[in-house]
Amino acid sequence: MTLTGFFWPMHYGPFLSYSAEFFTPEVYGACAGFVGFIGYIGAMLAPYVGGLLITTGTGGPVYTKFFMVIAICGVFCGILGAFIKDSRDTARQNASAA
Repeated sequence: MTLTGFFWPMHYGPFLSYSAEFFTPEVYGACAGFVGFIGYIGAMLAPYVGGLLITTGTGGPVYTKFFMVIAICGVFCGILGAFIKDSRDTARQNASAA
């Protein structure tokens, strides 16, 4: 638990710094709050949905559907992440074109 408590907040740094590149300073706080809100709604619903996906077989609980949904979500997020354009690359292209 100590290691979990130490490493758990490490996702906030990249989230907050990367999202700062997409939003203007005027709306950054609201956008970061909204994204965090959606994340917490997902964290609230995840155990409920996970419980619905776990079925009981003859040998005990079957987690196949549960892990398939997690894998599909991971692949989907990976595909979406591949299409994020980095603003630094755009700035470099504009500087080299000028």
